[in-house]
Amino acid sequence: MGDIVSCATNSEVPLVRGQKLKPGAHLDLVGSFKHSMKECDDEAIKRGRVFVDNEAALVEAGELVGAFERGVIEKKDIGGNLVELVTGEKVGRSNSEEITVFKSVGSVVVDILAAQLVYETYMQQQHK
Repeated sequence: MGDIVSCATNSEVPLVRGQKLKPGAHLDLVGSFKHSMKECDDEAIKRGRVFVDNEAALVEAGELVGAFERGVIEKKDIGGNLVELVTGEKVGRSNSEEITVFKSVGSVVVDILAAQLVYETYMQQQHK
């Protein structure tokens, strides 16, 4: 498998098998957003150091909710959220062999910022 694996699906069956992730890989899971959806298997969650976009991922993402229920990992095992990573409150990858997983369920703030960017870009083009 590649250095970076990115999934943006509504799959209800795991597409990424954790045993196939090579040391140092990064797995990006941005598609699933409800309990029935699952883009990767428990092994991927178990092998990786997991980060989330926001706290909602801990209660919405099928990959994580299922892993918590089955005892694969606990909420305390989550490495941090996006704000904590960006501000430096939490450290991302600790070494070149560590597998990292980023799980996103979306954020209304990001959606609003994206809409604002589109609007402002459109308005600037209208005034040229």
